[in-house]
Formats: sequence, structure tokens, C-alpha cells
Amino acid sequence: YTTVSMACELTNDETAGKILETLYQKQYFIDRKIKGELTYQYHDLFREFLLRHLHLRETQTRLASLRQQAAQILERTGRLSEAVALLQQAQDWANVTRLILAHAQAMLRQGRWQTLNAWFEGVPAQLVDEDPWLTLWRANARIPVDVNAAYQSMQDAYAEFI
Repeated sequence: YTTVSMACELTNDETAGKILETLYQKQYFIDRKIKGELTYQYHDLFREFLLRHLHLRETQTRLASLRQQAAQILERTGRLSEAVALLQQAQDWANVTRLILAHAQAMLRQGRWQTLNAWFEGVPAQLVDEDPWLTLWRANARIPVDVNAAYQSMQDAYAEFI
């Protein structure tokens, strides 16, 4: 979903809200909800159509830039998993790992180890293995599913720290 302010910022178009409202009023595959703030959400098929059209029209560099910009907006609004997914698609590993390092401890305290594991699955293993903090957080997230691998990763992290 998107808010009017998010749409305006991403498109750099102050009329984005009016466009969304017009699409909603004409029942063009968009839904509107009020969740404290007015939000819009494209129907899944329409969203896929728009994404396919965007992929055909834009260069990979431009797509990566749009994903990074959208990820920044999502991060600011607390939608971290969506931000990480876009950054992974953009192959912006510096920002993916920044978000992991910034939020791993809190996520584990909240019992969100599955989400953290999913984030790690989208990062090249070499990047994780080269950073002892990433290795340590990955190890902690693995404990509930593979204690032996988690233990080995903790040993690897310890060796990298010393």
C-alpha cells in the first residue's frame, strides 16, 4: 500500500494523490483505506502489469534507483521488510547489510528470527562471511532452525573478531 505523501515523494509529482483518487473513483483496480492515514493499494494483477510495463520501459540502472528511493521511503515509515526486499532487488548490499546490522538485535528480541533469516537468504553469503557482525547475527537467527550451523557461525565470527 502507499499513502499520498509516499506516492508524491516517489514520483516527484504533487498531483499523485489526485491521480490515485481518480483511479479509485473510476474503480481502476485500486482500493482505498483509512488506516490513520488515507492509503491506496493496487489490485495484485494491476500491480504486476504496472511492474512489467516499468521493466520494459526503464533501464536496470533506473529500476535500481527507483527501488532504492522507494526503500528509503519505506524504511522511514517502518516498513523494513519491504525496504529490504527492494534493496535486495536493486542489489544494494551496503544498505541491506546496514538495515540488518541496525535492526537484528531488536528483531531477535521480538522473536522475528524467521524474518531476519529471510533477509540473510537474500544477501550473498560472501558478504556475510566477510563481516563478523553479520556472521554473528546470522548465527543468532539460525539457532532455532539449525543449532549446529549457528554454533559453527558463532565460532567463525569469534575468529574474525580476534
